[in-house]
Amino acid sequence: MKVGIIGGGIAGLSTALALQKAGYDFHLFEQSEQFREVGACINLNSSAAYLLDQLGVGEHFREVSIPISAFNIVKTNLEKVRGLPCFELSYSIHRAKLIEVLSKPLSKDSYTLNSRIEQIEQANQKVIVRVNNQQHEFDFLIAADGIHSATRKQFLPSLKPRYTGQVMWRGMTKIDLPTHFDNCITELWGQNKRFGIMQRKGNEYFWYCVRWAKENEPFELSSEKENLKELFAQFNPIVNKILDQSENVIRTNLYDMEPGNYSWFNNRIVFVGDCIHACTPHLSQGGCQALESAYVLVGCLQKQKNNIQAAFEMYQQKRSSKANDINYYSYRFGRISHQRNAWQDNVLHTALKYAPEAYLKFQFKKTVDLKSIEGLW
Repeated sequence: MKVGIIGGGIAGLSTALALQKAGYDFHLFEQSEQFREVGACINLNSSAAYLLDQLGVGEHFREVSIPISAFNIVKTNLEKVRGLPCFELSYSIHRAKLIEVLSKPLSKDSYTLNSRIEQIEQANQKVIVRVNNQQHEFDFLIAADGIHSATRKQFLPSLKPRYTGQVMWRGMTKIDLPTHFDNCITELWGQNKRFGIMQRKGNEYFWYCVRWAKENEPFELSSEKENLKELFAQFNPIVNKILDQSENVIRTNLYDMEPGNYSWFNNRIVFVGDCIHACTPHLSQGGCQALESAYVLVGCLQKQKNNIQAAFEMYQQKRSSKANDINYYSYRFGRISHQRNAWQDNVLHTALKYAPEAYLKFQFKKTVDLKSIEGLW
């Protein structure tokens, strides 16, 4: 049985690793000239780390990441609102390093870079993919080509990304910060926006900020840093200090796939990662969910003895409920954390301060639950 994969991001590479572990004949197509990830850092939770262990790359992953033990919410002046323990360790890793971890074990002849997908069609229980003027035939195809997936547009045309009404800026900087910023995520909330700081390693930090914005709001990349400094001028001066020492700023409109009861496959084409269950980054779950879907999909293929339709149905049954829940809560978190005025900020801060620890732990456990892999592999 021959398998095709479109997309060499976290979802595509995780799926390739799982297929390689299971002994499948597969080939992955990536449009870039090399495996790479646009962005800065990513946070992966304990369940994602466990899945990386199962795929044989957990040791490498831990060598190039650092443990994160707490999530601190503070006011714009750094006054602490609530420290939210992670209950289990999560890990901070540069996206490029994660891509390296996932791609390094793959056989060199199992993928093609600089791939231009020209045509995909299904016929005679096969999927025919035309790439760079060459035709390839597969028993089934795994689409992992991101939230703006061309494959989804063709085969699940009614599914479209939802603009969440928010925009995010991200960057990296080297700066000496107080030790209470070490091994944790700190978010400053207030004035209808928020600014987050996460240690990458040593004095290297990943930062991000979010605010409401129209979908096609114009901006000048050359002046983004100055715009942000003005936007966060009323926050603690440490924010502008971080911005001053950042070289590159990445701006991204935030989209997700609205939760719903829709199919995750079309005949012999199945979807994994952001192209079918993209969530906002507010709960740091995008990479975790991509890894889980990849692992579950290949496990279902083995469990169903390569009965493709039964495997795809089992995969969706095992994964869609949790993915929908994560999408919903991440979207809600993004809205709740951006209150419209000072009075609402104070109400939110008070609610967070006195929220029962047991309730927070219960909500956290939902994100690391791995019931979907039970009985597989």
